[in-house]
Amino acid sequence: MSDFTWFDRLVHGIHTLRVVFARELSWQDMLVVGFNLDPMTATTETLGEQEWHEDSSVTIRTGSHLGWGYAVQTVLELTDDEDQLGRLSHVGEAFVLAFTETIEWFGYATAGAFVSGFDMVLPQARPPHPRFASQMAEAGFLEHLPNPRIVGPRFVELAFGVTLTPALVEGPLSSVVR
Repeated sequence: MSDFTWFDRLVHGIHTLRVVFARELSWQDMLVVGFNLDPMTATTETLGEQEWHEDSSVTIRTGSHLGWGYAVQTVLELTDDEDQLGRLSHVGEAFVLAFTETIEWFGYATAGAFVSGFDMVLPQARPPHPRFASQMAEAGFLEHLPNPRIVGPRFVELAFGVTLTPALVEGPLSSVVR
């Protein structure tokens, strides 16, 4: 299993991070379907942790990895995750890991409809969807006071085969600023 201490440090340092994945979508489709943005306006840039922390504009960074399109945001907009995930899952499935200073949340949709979501600090507050019960246990969600910045990425690795790495999250990606 991967070591996600780097992810814990990253989220702790920037305070806000949202990572959305959609199976079978390109990074361009992520911008159009998920964010109503024109991919022709995208540039490729690398933002270091300090720049992420200081940049108050909404930057949506998108990429593709192993058949998944994904988007990384470090300044969040008010977004209806359930609606967005439904749109992004129209050809497959989509999930989000969202971290703020007050919320640490996972959401999942498939075939155009939201299916399940839970607070990663208190996952017991909402029973897990049967599809995820064993992965939640193996990731460590059922332990007393799990660290969602460690068990969240571990859960995604177990449930979807997607391993978050520094290159995926922090590397150069096509970016659009709102």
